[in-house]
This record gives sequence, C-alpha cells and structure tokens, in this order.
Amino acid sequence: MTETASESRQSLAEFLGANVPTLFGLFVALAGPMLVGEFLLFPLTAEFSGLAEIPFWVGHLWLTLGVLVALVLYWERESLASIGVARPTLADIGVGVVGFVVGVMVFMLSQPLLSAVGLYDANSGQALLSQPLPVVLASAITAGIVEEVLFRGYPIERLLELTGNVWLAAGIPLAVFTAIHIPLWGVGTTLQIGAWSVVVTGVYLWRRTLVAPIVMHLLNDIVGFVILPALG
Repeated sequence: MTETASESRQSLAEFLGANVPTLFGLFVALAGPMLVGEFLLFPLTAEFSGLAEIPFWVGHLWLTLGVLVALVLYWERESLASIGVARPTLADIGVGVVGFVVGVMVFMLSQPLLSAVGLYDANSGQALLSQPLPVVLASAITAGIVEEVLFRGYPIERLLELTGNVWLAAGIPLAVFTAIHIPLWGVGTTLQIGAWSVVVTGVYLWRRTLVAPIVMHLLNDIVGFVILPALG
C-alpha cells in the first residue's frame, strides 16, 4: 500500500517537529559562520578601514561555538560527548600527529598537479598572513578547535542520527567546510583543503572523538601559518 501525499506531509511534519533543536543546530554549525560573515561582519568591517575582518571572524566563530554548546546542553539535553568531545588520550594525540603528516603530504603532492592546470596560487591566503602575529595565531587556534566542532563533530554525529547514512553525514559538512574557503584561499588552494578535509573526516569517523582532528588541524595551521613564515 503506497503512502499518500497527505501521509507524506504528515510524516515530514512529524520529523521536523521531533528534530527542531537538531535542525537548528545544524543550521548554526554549517550556515552560521558563512551567513554572518557574508552579510554582517564583512560589510560591517568594510565601513571601518582601521579594523581588519579576520579578528571579527575569530570572535564570531567562538560566539557560534558558544551558541552551539548551549544548544546541545540545554535544548537537545545531550552531553558534549555526543558531538565528539572527549578526554584526550595518547592514542588520539598520536593519530592526530600522524594525520598532520599525511595532510602535509596531501598538500605537497597536490601542488604540482594544480600548478600543471594553472590553479595553484602561491599568494592565496595573504589576507591572513599579512595580519599581525597574534591575530594569525588566534586564527590558527580558533580554526583548529572551533571549526572541528562546527564542521566535524556536531554535524557528522547529528546527520548520522537523522539519516543513518555515513556518506551523507560526512559528505555534507565536508562540502560546506571546503566551499567556505574559496573567498579567502581561491579555487586551487580550496581544492587542496578539500582533499585535506577528507583525511580529517576519515580520522574523525575512525576515532569518533574530536581530539585527533583538533590536534591535526592545530598542527597544520600553526606550523603552516605561524612557524614556517617566522622561519622565512
């Protein structure tokens, strides 16, 4: 017996009604940073030439994380463990370090391929690297911690609960995370970030804790944007 259109609408309404907190949480995690940055922070800072956009972006990401944590604890009534927050272990830290090395190899191996097709841009990300060292360091730490919660832990776990499909649960956040890098980093570097993100996502799905991805992300950004530029 086939389901009628009325029954389908009722089922959809019941699904939406039963998952309002989680659907709102997914919107906050995946769309919040992009929408606020595009429609509020960047236009706002453009009116004040003495202020840089990146410090505003850093503050906004931490605010978004705070909203999401409050939503998990007080609206969803779930623990932070439900989104991958766990006590660090030596095993997870070790996996993060190995993941960092693999990520470096991804960037190194993809650079000649992108150069061959004219997509590699050695000057991508200069808007970040031109900032004072404290701003760059704050950006690296923020990305390493906040982005892993927003684009890995929360959406993967919640989409997996909603859909039961690991490919959707992993693929949607990965696509969004990759796409938001285009304005700052350009197409070529964004493709590298996308390939790197596949590794991070795989690490999360393996360990089901944010410790290893955060270690991997922190090492990648601090080494790439702070240590190496300081060494010239």
